[in-house]
Amino acid sequence: MTYYDPRDERTQQFGPNDAYQQGYEDAYREQHATGRAAATRSEPPVLDVPKFVMGSVLVAVVAGLAAWLATSALNWLYRLADSADFAAAQRSLTLTIVAAAFLTLIGAGLLALLITSAPRPGLFFILIAIGAGLVITLGPLASGASSWQMWVSTGVINVVLCLVVPILLYQVGRATTDARRVRF
Repeated sequence: MTYYDPRDERTQQFGPNDAYQQGYEDAYREQHATGRAAATRSEPPVLDVPKFVMGSVLVAVVAGLAAWLATSALNWLYRLADSADFAAAQRSLTLTIVAAAFLTLIGAGLLALLITSAPRPGLFFILIAIGAGLVITLGPLASGASSWQMWVSTGVINVVLCLVVPILLYQVGRATTDARRVRF
């Protein structure tokens, strides 16, 4: 036979919710009695750096391959035309591939900076990429390209890269960030 005295705290009846509350209070008291958290978990970093770096390098490789493909195709078309203007519009493969890969890595660095500092890094990155794409595509026209063939050649390659690179970097950024902490 159990004895129950409503005035005595030791004999009070309690249900499952009361047991949970009691455990919570005991842990709280223990934490403050020792002066430190009993079991603190550190939050994961906002950006998974190794995956982000590897993804960015792979995007730079894809950008180099896209630049190579677009440049090779345009140079082949210009060789078919057999004209002096088209011959002058042919682009260097090495310079185009290196520039595409280098600018991709700069874009990845910008995205990493935005992820750690901006409230909506994906939106800011896409807006910056659109602005940069317009500048590098329309820049040769505004600065007085030597021929329309040169402007078309530069414009086609830049449009292809301005579509491929930001989309791939955006996806790398989304895949390597903590979705609970960063709103893309």
